[in-house]
Amino acid sequence: MDLPPPLKDACERLRRVVPARDAAVMMDAATADHLGLSDVVAVARLLAVHRGGLSSLEAATARDTLERGREAGINPSASLARLRRKPRRTQQELTLVPQPVRATTATPTPRRIDPVTWRGPVAAVALDVGETKTRLQFDYGCPDFDRIKDVAKMHGGAWNQRKKSPSYWSVPNNELQAIAAKLANLQVDMSGVESALVIIAGRAHEAAAAIRRVRDATLVVPEKITLYDHQDVGVRFLMSRPNCLLADDMGLGKTLQALLALYNQLGDGERVLVLCPKTLMHNWVAEDRKWSTAPTSAIAKSGKPLPDSRIVVISQDTAKREGPLRDALLKVRWALLLIDEAHNFCKTTSQRWKFAHKVKTDRVWLMTATPMMNRPMDLFSLLKLTKHPLGADRFKFGIRYCAGRHDGYGWNFSGSSNIPELSKRLSGWVLRRLKSEVLDLPPKIRGSLMVKVPTRLANMEYSTIDALMRGRKLIAMAKVDATIGRMKEALDADEKVVIFSNFLDVLDALEAACAKDGVRCVRIDGSVSADERRRVVEQFQTDPDTCVFIGQIIAAGVGITLTAATQVIMADLALVPAFHAQAEDRAYRIGTTDRIVVTYIRAEAIVDDAMWEMLESKIDVIEMFEGGLGDADDAVEAGANALLSAVRRARRS
Repeated sequence: MDLPPPLKDACERLRRVVPARDAAVMMDAATADHLGLSDVVAVARLLAVHRGGLSSLEAATARDTLERGREAGINPSASLARLRRKPRRTQQELTLVPQPVRATTATPTPRRIDPVTWRGPVAAVALDVGETKTRLQFDYGCPDFDRIKDVAKMHGGAWNQRKKSPSYWSVPNNELQAIAAKLANLQVDMSGVESALVIIAGRAHEAAAAIRRVRDATLVVPEKITLYDHQDVGVRFLMSRPNCLLADDMGLGKTLQALLALYNQLGDGERVLVLCPKTLMHNWVAEDRKWSTAPTSAIAKSGKPLPDSRIVVISQDTAKREGPLRDALLKVRWALLLIDEAHNFCKTTSQRWKFAHKVKTDRVWLMTATPMMNRPMDLFSLLKLTKHPLGADRFKFGIRYCAGRHDGYGWNFSGSSNIPELSKRLSGWVLRRLKSEVLDLPPKIRGSLMVKVPTRLANMEYSTIDALMRGRKLIAMAKVDATIGRMKEALDADEKVVIFSNFLDVLDALEAACAKDGVRCVRIDGSVSADERRRVVEQFQTDPDTCVFIGQIIAAGVGITLTAATQVIMADLALVPAFHAQAEDRAYRIGTTDRIVVTYIRAEAIVDDAMWEMLESKIDVIEMFEGGLGDADDAVEAGANALLSAVRRARRS
């Protein structure tokens, strides 16, 4: 059966990997000049992979093509159907004549090749090695160019078309090693990329050497401070990395570690910007003044000039607002940007994230006990802020680690996949320690108290999000009596109690019950000022007659210490597991002397059962990620050695 010229050319370029049984399907797609050459090649490859008609030389590349195509929701038949609907193209668009590349004297340009007479290897040239990406150029017009292009695309490469300068491929630095290996299998001359691998490997070895120097250095620690072993390691971790995440468990002293790292590393005239929640601003200044002989931190406030201090502390909400203060902050060249409770920056579309991304600095330290609030995609924005290679491409990150899929409306990245691999790749960037690993604390005991609620609530089904939220609130109110009963049991045993809820109506009911029984209680919700928060916490911690603390789980779940309590009650369930983890550890941290009992009040209802199952599944993913994190310093050393091996292989080839 004769094939149209475009299909013949495509099959020749693919070295006849399209089986004969696919010829009729391909001819139907290519006849009447409905498809351009690139479309024919793409469909031919998809069909070749799908049917199994592969040469050994193309097996690895084609297997990757099919795998990524399936992950992206592509199948060959659907591709053909879509391509048939494309508008007609001119015969000129179907020709094999390569377009000329404008040459410049500043950068090397691949030579133009005659596709008929070409017989030699393809040269790859590295034009520039950036902090996260490398610019590559390949000789074009050769029979293998389409396969080379596919390899670049598979590994996050993006084509950058330029009119007044040579066009190039932009590929992530962390993928360059894999690209070089695959192109070597395609008999591509990679000598031009060797220099890029050498530069990247050199940077990795410099980072590993910096870690060794900091590890052996003597820290300057004020006499008033006695460091735990894990805090010493944390200070050195921060000092040895320009961009990183300190993800220690709640209550392990992240603020102290950061301040010590700053004072051991800041040079004369260098300034630091600290972004933290409004409720923690005074905590940063107080921690500085607690042990520093010459405090150098100050709070920046709207309507006032920017403080001329070494450490400027500003609330995350103030920084995101337009105004003179924001403009002044963005004009300064900061030695370092430090973000506390960095999980608040998990969306790249938020104003606070956009502000942080605009801050002029080469170094970013992140601090949070819950870097993955819900799912792996929560990490992407933090990776992008710290210029990590995995933060370069959201789509690629979502496909690889978030089980990305197209649901008919758009790409959905709410899932999780390849979590052990993600943990391994982030081991040198994040430091995570649990209290159970580094402190000798009393045990924390979790349990659930099941409560019956009216049948109409227990079996109620919801068709909209608003209805579901109202149903959650009704069920929470139905559990108030059980919460009060559990509170009274703890008070009868002379124990202090902390109670968290999502809903203000529940807090009101609990506060009224305490007033009725003559129990002295304190309360924190979103309406409480920072000064009042400090007074309330101090009263609960020091006054033996104040036995109950009532808090809204988000407003009171971070930045405070409630170690006077031995009982923690979750009156209802939050949608995010990290909210519960943060709230629990207000009472379970450095300074805890007795065992802590955490009780979850759960209704025997469809909604509570579904939420509990959802929370458990999210916790499983988070624990899998945290459990796979290796030693941070060893991970950097191993990465540097792997790059060095890649350079040696490139030289041999």
